[in-house]
Amino acid sequence: MSIQSTGQVKDEKKKPKSRDRQRAAQAPISSNAEYLNAAQVCERYGGVSYQWIERRLADPKSGFPRPYKFGKRAWKLAELFAWEATRKA
Repeated sequence: MSIQSTGQVKDEKKKPKSRDRQRAAQAPISSNAEYLNAAQVCERYGGVSYQWIERRLADPKSGFPRPYKFGKRAWKLAELFAWEATRKA
């Protein structure tokens, strides 16, 4: 918030975080990518929400791979392939 010269309080608008998510989701997944960020994981599973990932991580029975942290969360593509194989069996 900032105070204008008239004494009124003005809310400063912050950039929505969704823009970053949209950009990340639009980034193509290369065939030799080893890690996927959260937006790419969501896109991989049909445009699911971030909450979908959180639910899988919270449920130990799901077997969903744990993310690695490189400043932000990232999933190893090979572990996602292995998880998918167990889901189809």
